[in-house]
Amino acid sequence: MPTIMRRCSLGRFTKSICGNATKGALVLQVNATDLDDGTNGVIVYSLSIHTPARVREIFSVDSRTGEVKLNANLDYEENNAFDIIIQAKDKGSNSIPVNTHILLDVLDVNDNAPEISLTSLSSPVSEDSLPGTVIALISASDRDSGKNGQLQCQVENEVPFALDSSSKKHLKLLTQQPLDRESASTHNVIISCRDEGSPPLATNKSIRIEVSDRNDNAPQFSQPAFIAYVTENSNIDASIFSVMAFDPDEGENARLSYNILDSWVQAQSVKQPNADWHFSQANRAEL
Repeated sequence: MPTIMRRCSLGRFTKSICGNATKGALVLQVNATDLDDGTNGVIVYSLSIHTPARVREIFSVDSRTGEVKLNANLDYEENNAFDIIIQAKDKGSNSIPVNTHILLDVLDVNDNAPEISLTSLSSPVSEDSLPGTVIALISASDRDSGKNGQLQCQVENEVPFALDSSSKKHLKLLTQQPLDRESASTHNVIISCRDEGSPPLATNKSIRIEVSDRNDNAPQFSQPAFIAYVTENSNIDASIFSVMAFDPDEGENARLSYNILDSWVQAQSVKQPNADWHFSQANRAEL
C-alpha cells in the first residue's frame, strides 16, 4: 500500500496560494512511496471520488507525477479556501487506495478597484443653500478584503463641496461654502476613492451639479448718470433718449421694468401720468 508524502515547505498538508493565480499554475506536488516491486509499486494519482465537483473543475492531478495544477483562474472573492482530496493507488491487484486532504488557503490580492455609485442626487441646488446642505448620497465599496478593501475617498478638484464619511452606510456630498450661480452655474465634482492595497487601486466618478438662480442681484444701469439734450418745441411723444440697465440673474429674476421717480424741473413735474417707457430685448428703455 502506498504511503503519501508531500513536496511542499508547509507542513500538515496545508498550503497558501495567491488569489490571482492563473490557469496552468502549479499548486503543489504530492509524492507517495510504495516498497513493493513491479506493478505493485507503480503509483497512480487522482482526485478522490469524494472531492466536490467545484474542486474538480478548478484543479487537476497528474496521474504520474502527482502535480496539482489549476484548470482555471483563481478568484479570492469567489472562493477563499479549498479542501482537495488526493488519492494514490498502486497498479497491483486488490490495491487499496490512500487519501490525503490538502487545505488550500487562497490569499487575497489587490485585484479589484473601488466601485463608486450615486445613490441619490439633488440637482439643481439653490444658490442660497447653506453650507452643510446634503447634495448627494454616494456608495463606495471594494470587493477585496483587509487593507485591500479599505477605502479613502475625497473630492479631487477645487469645488465648493466636500465629502462627509461619518456614516458607515454611505458618503454624503455637502456644500462647503456659499454658492453663486452668477460665478458658476454648473459644477463637475470629481469623487476619488483609493484603497490601501499595495500597489493601491483608485476609481474616480464625476457628478454634475446645476445651481439654480435666486433673485440676489439688483439691476444696474449701464452708467451712473445720463445726459440728454432736447430741442424746444419738440413734438409730443417724440423720443428724447434711452437708458439701459442689466441684471446678472436669469429668467424672470432678470426681467426689468422702468419707472420715472418723482422729479421736478423749475417747479414742473417731469413725470407725466401717461408717460410711456418702451422696452427692447436688450433691457433698453426709451423715453
